[in-house]
Amino acid sequence: MKKSYLYEKISEIDERYIVEAMDPARFGRKKKFSFGKGLTLAAACLALLTAMVALPMMLKDDDDILIPGPDIIDFNTPEYADFEIEGSTIVAYKGEGCESLTIPNGIEAIAEFAFLGNENAKNIKVISIASTVKNIDNNAFAGCSELQQLIVGENSEFTEQNGLLMTKNGETIVKYTNPGDVKSITIPKGVKYISAHAFQGSELSEVIFNEGLLYIGFNAFASLEITEIHLPSTLLELEEGAFSGCIYATEGSYPKGLKIGENAFDIVPFYLSLLAGAPCPHEDILKNNVTIAEAFAKSDSELITAQFNDIFEFYKTGTISGESFCYSAIMGAPELPESTELPGAEDIEFSSLKIVERAWSSQTNADIIIPLVGKYDIIIGYRLYDRFSPMYWSDIKWRVENISFVPKDAAADADIAFGDWYISMIGNDTDGYSSISFTNKDGKSYTEERFPSTEKYRFILSPDGERFIVEYSSGGWNFFIEDLSGKLYNTWWSYDAPCVPYYSKVDGAYLPGTAMWNTSPDTMEQYPIIAENIQGRFLMDFSHELIRNNTLSGSECIIYYDVEYIDDPILYD
Repeated sequence: MKKSYLYEKISEIDERYIVEAMDPARFGRKKKFSFGKGLTLAAACLALLTAMVALPMMLKDDDDILIPGPDIIDFNTPEYADFEIEGSTIVAYKGEGCESLTIPNGIEAIAEFAFLGNENAKNIKVISIASTVKNIDNNAFAGCSELQQLIVGENSEFTEQNGLLMTKNGETIVKYTNPGDVKSITIPKGVKYISAHAFQGSELSEVIFNEGLLYIGFNAFASLEITEIHLPSTLLELEEGAFSGCIYATEGSYPKGLKIGENAFDIVPFYLSLLAGAPCPHEDILKNNVTIAEAFAKSDSELITAQFNDIFEFYKTGTISGESFCYSAIMGAPELPESTELPGAEDIEFSSLKIVERAWSSQTNADIIIPLVGKYDIIIGYRLYDRFSPMYWSDIKWRVENISFVPKDAAADADIAFGDWYISMIGNDTDGYSSISFTNKDGKSYTEERFPSTEKYRFILSPDGERFIVEYSSGGWNFFIEDLSGKLYNTWWSYDAPCVPYYSKVDGAYLPGTAMWNTSPDTMEQYPIIAENIQGRFLMDFSHELIRNNTLSGSECIIYYDVEYIDDPILYD
């Protein structure tokens, strides 16, 4: 049997937790065998055989009457009612999720994923563990997402300090509960082994490792938002996925000769940069080493040109000829405006196109503006696709997120001018309007395409001049809020444009022409909008905090806001 590198380097090991931490049987890998456990099993079998021979003599007196053996715990009593128990092992939690839970006496083990199947486990904040518990499997407390403390009391096997559940000798960390708002932790001196999944899912942004640590288990620190990973010189083995998904770790180091498991540093930027011999794309982005326009220049321009060709081919023939990361955007693209001609992709010189940068964190990182023949230009919104795993900029792919058309002369074609923004409607009175275009003097643009209208949009400027009510018809009359001030920017809707739509059918069919800004000093701050639906006139608040439900209905997103119906409509006329 081939032993782990760790077993070859050290002579003493806390086998129960290290073997379990190295046991990936549930993850599709071959289970490792512990020689120590094999001897224990053999000894147990011998003891059992001896007991079987002696049992008749132990249980009978002179009159052949059975003498009761040791007390047997009745797991059917109320203190065990919250658990499904096999032998003396908790295999499932059945309770209602009280904040404080006690693992009662008599329980000797807690199985892996024992709490995961019960959604009430998320309510548990404190778990007290009985002194009889001798074994806690990996992921035993998975599902206890709000767990803040594990109390071990007089348990002879475990101790707890600062959120760390450890073996009594202090050599093995079994679980970290992330108490309170702790963001940084130092691994205590004397710790040699960190078990599988021990810190996964915690809110730590800094972990400091001490010398003496020998082993880090499967997925032990996966997906943490730590920015540095500096491993001690004593570390011998790093299991699979140990730091996978730590996408903010731009600095790091590890000892020479370290045995590194598969995907131990998956999509970790400092490690990708080490392999590449230069900063990888994600590290460049995190450290602000590259602008979005420079990133386009570093990337595969042939793929971007192919995307242009696919878009133009669709507008000319109605078909998509390639597979260049733009299918969904093309399917949702607006119609080509009248008297507008598209060039051929071969006629476009990529380096001469205007790139309007947005932000790396936004849904659309940048717009590329392509001049067209006629009154409109086409704007193609791009987002970096899979920026975390490539080692080289040449491997980066840009994906088309949206396609829109904006007037060449926004000021002349605008229906409304507002500060540096021009607002125009694309379409006509006969065929309807496919979208609303918002164009800024600095070249930024945003097109609202989700709610095409069969009639002209109705715009009503807010009293502070920062927002519009936009009314339209699409399967009935509706309205939403466009904010050009940025106050509603970065809401849950995740739009990256300064215009963030809020859309409402508000408890019933909206009556067209009734939406307006509330000017009553008594209510306008809390309820900025007045409108009517089939149930009557109401006041509405569209702030992010007061949204109480959202669902999907076809292709439209319907949001129901907190509203208050008005008994005296004359008061607000």
